[in-house]
Amino acid sequence: MKKVAVMIVDTKTGVSQFGVIEEPVQEGFEIENALRHFGVDRGHVIFESENNDKISTGYVEETTKVVSVVVV
Repeated sequence: MKKVAVMIVDTKTGVSQFGVIEEPVQEGFEIENALRHFGVDRGHVIFESENNDKISTGYVEETTKVVSVVVV
């Protein structure tokens, strides 16, 4: 079971969300599962930077939200 830390910041409003999700899910779906807890569909996230499946940063398309994900 992997821990997934997620931070989402709306750059327009300044509202931010942060949490660490650790629950059993099918391997390879940890990030999708964690993002869903924040109401974000991974299919709408454009990741601009991914580092060894551990650190990912990007934005939610058609919004002003920025996403950072760290998998431990």
